[in-house]
Amino acid sequence: MIAALAAGAAVVPMSTYRAGRLESQYLELIWIGVANPAEEVQYFVNKSQQIAILSSATASSLARSVAGLCAQQGRSLPHLVASEAIGRSTYLKPFSVVISSDRYLDDNAAGVVIFTSGTTGKPKGSVLRRAYIHEAALNVVEGYDITHNDILLHTLPVHHATGLGTSFFPWMISGACIEFRTHGSFDPAWVWRRLRDGEITVFSGVPTMYLRLMWYHQKELAGLPASERYKYAAGVQRLRCLLCGSSALQQPVQDFWTRLRNNGKPGIYVRYGSSEVPGCIRVSADTDFLNLPEGCVGSPTTGVDIEIDSEGWFKTGDICRREGKYIFIVDRASIDIIKSGGYKIGAPEVEKVCLELPYVREASIMGIEDEEFGERVAAVITMVSSSKDWTLGIDQLRDDLRKSLPAYKLPTLLRVLDHELPKGPTGKVQKKSLGSQLFGPSWPRDDSVQVWRTAKARL
Repeated sequence: MIAALAAGAAVVPMSTYRAGRLESQYLELIWIGVANPAEEVQYFVNKSQQIAILSSATASSLARSVAGLCAQQGRSLPHLVASEAIGRSTYLKPFSVVISSDRYLDDNAAGVVIFTSGTTGKPKGSVLRRAYIHEAALNVVEGYDITHNDILLHTLPVHHATGLGTSFFPWMISGACIEFRTHGSFDPAWVWRRLRDGEITVFSGVPTMYLRLMWYHQKELAGLPASERYKYAAGVQRLRCLLCGSSALQQPVQDFWTRLRNNGKPGIYVRYGSSEVPGCIRVSADTDFLNLPEGCVGSPTTGVDIEIDSEGWFKTGDICRREGKYIFIVDRASIDIIKSGGYKIGAPEVEKVCLELPYVREASIMGIEDEEFGERVAAVITMVSSSKDWTLGIDQLRDDLRKSLPAYKLPTLLRVLDHELPKGPTGKVQKKSLGSQLFGPSWPRDDSVQVWRTAKARL
């Protein structure tokens, strides 16, 4: 990514899972994951006008499939495998380094494009200028007092605005160290071991990660002998700060980490942002944490102005309130945006793919509040008449949707109705009322609600 940006190219990062492994690759430059359907990757390639594909050896098969699909449309894209394209030696003799005579790269040119789900269907690309990437990174460095002495434990997806804007670029320009876990899905046991070892100074995650770490502590660590528990607690207390964003942090989770850091250090520094304006509101390192209002996401960062219900400003779609200098996020203005496990998912996109299945007559996708993920992706389906003689299971639905959608967008809750979806006077499905009717507080005990479960859930 750094080499591509240095050459003046724009980068479109993506990342997904395959068989429990996290694969991170570039597609020129677009990062692809080997679990992404080729057709979806092709959409990103075409939308962002890619000129070449650079992949890892692991993802070369998918990259070739994407290049083949583009060739069918008359676009010839060169495909390079990174391990074959990069030289084996990185050593340079001092006098072999020269100053480039190329023109200075345009700060207003596209730097990184983050694709985020919109409310109207297909994901949309947020184009971040080269200057913005640099200035935003400096803003993060100053806000969290990042120095060359820091070591960040990086467990976030690299296609995510948080994984790059908060947990990559700032640490690179400050000379800090980033420790990546190069394989596997998020593993609370492994993260706890690294925190216990004591080298890490900063940990950055999404609420689901902090929740799973809390659960693991309560189940596996709380019963250890006092001497062993102390090692884990001491590791957490040695951390300079804990960072969290992407969705709302549950107050009990914040309380747990604050208690664990009982030596007077703050709990979790929360922030608010979007793919278009990452981390524009935050609790900074110089905040008086003890007097911080409960539930707030901090105050606007340097250079950021915020207006509520004003024309001519970028509209986030969030409902908020302001108390003094602090901002509180109350709700989403659109129910069609689902925030699940740190991802932002557009319900219309999932609905469109559901309706392409031959046995689906109607489909409504909505977010249902969930302690672990923030929201679960829930599907309400009615069947075509010829398909009513068999029962649709959530595993079947997910398998069929997987051909067109990445794993994090797949429904984890399902209700199949034997009648038409309830609609309002305008003929639209009333998702807010429908969600409360079909997935009420007792849905975990409701036999009519199918729940997808896995032995080891992946973020």
